[in-house]
Amino acid sequence: MKNIYRSLVAFLSLIISLFTSAQITYSGFSDVSITLKSDTTTKSVLISNLLEDRVGDVSPIIGTAAWVDNNKKLQCRSLLSFDYGIMPRLIRPEQITEATLILKPVEILTTETVNGMQYPKFIVRRISEPWEDSMTSWLTQPGSNIDDEVIKSVPEHKKHKTVRIDVTEIVRNMFRYGNNGFMIRYEDSLQTAVFLSQWFASARYENEKLRPELLIRWSLPANIMSYPNYDIAELSRLPMIRTNTSNQQPVNSMPYIAPVPVVQQEPTPPPKPKQDNR
Repeated sequence: MKNIYRSLVAFLSLIISLFTSAQITYSGFSDVSITLKSDTTTKSVLISNLLEDRVGDVSPIIGTAAWVDNNKKLQCRSLLSFDYGIMPRLIRPEQITEATLILKPVEILTTETVNGMQYPKFIVRRISEPWEDSMTSWLTQPGSNIDDEVIKSVPEHKKHKTVRIDVTEIVRNMFRYGNNGFMIRYEDSLQTAVFLSQWFASARYENEKLRPELLIRWSLPANIMSYPNYDIAELSRLPMIRTNTSNQQPVNSMPYIAPVPVVQQEPTPPPKPKQDNR
């Protein structure tokens, strides 16, 4: 009986610590926002066709670059994947109202110059195939879905400021079809006579405060008061997270306790994406 009581206390403590910041809002929904911070479960790789067979899982930086050498177009790309734990089992894709990829720039000394040209946009694309960071090189990089991407432009005068990228639809599709992470890259068709690049701290960067983060915000009906029917040990394997407080005022003082469990059904297979492996 004591063991059952202790397990129940541990369960309630975990749930309350994860979700006490959510508040019942005027619309009758609770907003919950969680920031996933890079840790040992975060996969992070920098690859280049300059060294096609080189695995890039220990790189302290990620980002993208493009240049020409001896009439050969060279590129750097990055792969980044956060561990969502059991979140896809708790949250429906349609409940996600915002997902923001937060990248902190780092300065790398290069001969880069844009010479007054419009600064090139880079792409954040959903990776559509599984990959392992310790085995991924340019030659073994996974495919990505060119129909599921966002384009980001960083002006020269803001290049050294934190970059926030709206990846809401990409994350929704990760919850639908599987989480293989993000690819950061330039367009293959980009023509440049200079060295172009945008660099960020990776999940392996020494300063933990500069490592990538992913903010996910979702809404749930405010009158849900039931606990999810999950094993306590399984809940304890959630990734390290920080829960932010909602800015909206509650309609009443009743606290939001926990989301209703989502009964997962087999997802509808996505349409065959246009893959880009190189």
